[in-house]
Amino acid sequence: MRMTEDVGEADADSAEQGALDGFYMAVKDYKIYLMMITFTTYVIGLSFNAYFPTLTGTLGFGYVPTLLMSSPPWA
Repeated sequence: MRMTEDVGEADADSAEQGALDGFYMAVKDYKIYLMMITFTTYVIGLSFNAYFPTLTGTLGFGYVPTLLMSSPPWA
């Protein structure tokens, strides 16, 4: 009985829940949107870090100066 309660089967009957119930629960949860915003800002920051040396290289700087210009913000 205790293991059934720990798993959560005693709280709700999973046979009565449809395939989309979990999706609807996720859409209603604000923490999902917070996680989406967090991951989006993380990816934007990483893409800027990867693209910035290429961007400064197109401005006419050499290989080493572009790396030196992009290192201070991330040091």
